[in-house]
Amino acid sequence: LRPLLEGREVTWREFLVSEVRNDTGRMVRAGRFKLIAYRNDPTVQLFDLGEDPWETRNLAGEPRYASELAELKRLLNQWEADLDLAPNAKGRFVLE
Repeated sequence: LRPLLEGREVTWREFLVSEVRNDTGRMVRAGRFKLIAYRNDPTVQLFDLGEDPWETRNLAGEPRYASELAELKRLLNQWEADLDLAPNAKGRFVLE
């Protein structure tokens, strides 16, 4: 917020990332879709928060949501890369 308070122009990200469960996972949200991924677990969770705000239906395996899943994985991987952590640093993982 500092640049904004200082009157400078600010470029905002179009997504939000947070850590889940003591740094064992990550969550990324963009628009109405949310992706949750855990370290050392290939299973991911994808939710449409507009249709399912209580996150009861995992859409990750449904082909019609493949583009949303791929985009959220891309955003999370880019965010990880922007952190510039060492490849084996604690807290770093990459979704495939």
